[in-house]
Amino acid sequence: MLENRHLLDTIPIFNEDDENIYTYIPPNDSNEKLRIDYIWASLLILGQSLNSTVIENDHFTTDHNTVTLSLDTQLFIGKSLPKINKGKKNITHTVFLYDEMDQDDDAFTWDNFRAGLDIEIKKSKLKDRSITKRKHIDHVWDSLRQLIMKSANANIKNKKVIKNKLKVAPEKKLSIYFDLRYIINRIQEIRSCITKLRNYPNQEMIDKWINYQNAIIKLKDKYELVTSDTSYTFLDNAQFHNYLDELNEIRKQLRIVFKLELNIMEQEQIISNIKKRCDNYKEDQGRMIQSITEKEMISISIEKIYKKDHNGNEILITDENQVMEETNRHFQMVAGSVNRKKPIQGRWKEQYKPQPHINENIYSGILDAPSYNEWLDIIRQLSNGKATGPSDYTIGIFT
Repeated sequence: MLENRHLLDTIPIFNEDDENIYTYIPPNDSNEKLRIDYIWASLLILGQSLNSTVIENDHFTTDHNTVTLSLDTQLFIGKSLPKINKGKKNITHTVFLYDEMDQDDDAFTWDNFRAGLDIEIKKSKLKDRSITKRKHIDHVWDSLRQLIMKSANANIKNKKVIKNKLKVAPEKKLSIYFDLRYIINRIQEIRSCITKLRNYPNQEMIDKWINYQNAIIKLKDKYELVTSDTSYTFLDNAQFHNYLDELNEIRKQLRIVFKLELNIMEQEQIISNIKKRCDNYKEDQGRMIQSITEKEMISISIEKIYKKDHNGNEILITDENQVMEETNRHFQMVAGSVNRKKPIQGRWKEQYKPQPHINENIYSGILDAPSYNEWLDIIRQLSNGKATGPSDYTIGIFT
């Protein structure tokens, strides 16, 4: 019934082995595993979908796995209907003109900027704030950033610039991303055709899929994909089923190429950004100030955690000290135990080896109280006159 309303089951679209995917896992092994949980989505939503899969539920005890559908949220977030009689609002940001500092205009100099910053820090009594916790550091840094920004706006030349550039997801910078989306859209479309196709397709549908096939052949040549060389005529339902299998194979190979190209692009961006930052900060004081004044500082604060006890039950921990201890323990153990005995190599082995000229029992009686004779020996070794400490007893009294 849902398919008649043009809604499709998402699992078969994104998984080639959907017949082996189950959502109901019976506690008794003699019972049959079933897939009785679904997500149904329209073609419009599927066109913005990235993946659909089944994952185990580790939040609470159940005999059902969870069906998920991942969406490209960038296409949904931030979109709203335009309001009536409301003009477009330009987004602006401040650009500081560092190259015009210390020129003819005496009002905009680095000395004035530093002096203004000193005045703001003194007025805010920033130096008098006590720092005993990490969050205090965050508060001080946020205050300092605001003071730097205030002095910069007053003592550094600047101008307002309209900012209309939208952020683009890294993967959308790759042409293969759109080619992969094209194949996924064709898979969704051909599944819908197969569902609606009862007898034989009409000529319009045949011509459309022949054109699709020609475009996809060029795409295969572009990425040197190896699939079937069969040319389909789309005269019956079986032809559509066979071409669906080929499209799934093309999607599988394109995903491998896409992940490889995305990884290469991300590595190149990391190297490029590091080099750019080093070059900018090396001798450019303006760039350094810009990085402080215009970049938001983000900190992560862990206030509560869940931990499984010996019985496998999850318990909530909110005590600050316990949260810190459990967090430290987690990050120490996340890659395997690091607190273990290790063999000492090279010259360090000689450094830590017991020294033969030192008696191994030298510290055995260190906590024992001194004897009467030992006290006398210690006192006799003191300098003449008065013993150490704020007392009035002289050595002569003891001797």
